[in-house]
Amino acid sequence: MRSIEIGDLVQITGPHHLDVRPGQSAIVLDRIHYLQDFYDVPLDSISEEGLGRIPHRDEYSCKILVLGPDTKVMMMRAKWLKILSKVKED
Repeated sequence: MRSIEIGDLVQITGPHHLDVRPGQSAIVLDRIHYLQDFYDVPLDSISEEGLGRIPHRDEYSCKILVLGPDTKVMMMRAKWLKILSKVKED
């Protein structure tokens, strides 16, 4: 599973939630990792091997900007988001 990054274009795949229908597109504005509370170090400084031993490593939410006529900012669990296009890095 590819990790969702800030700036990615995603599609909402989850259940109907706060007037947002599955299939709508959004841009990721921020990520909140719930596992951060279990470590004294930032997640990005843990080795890939170490991350592999953490249960539920993909448990995080994203602050998203839902696109469309009723544009809104909201939080959504990453498991309900599908990457449509990765942000380009220089």
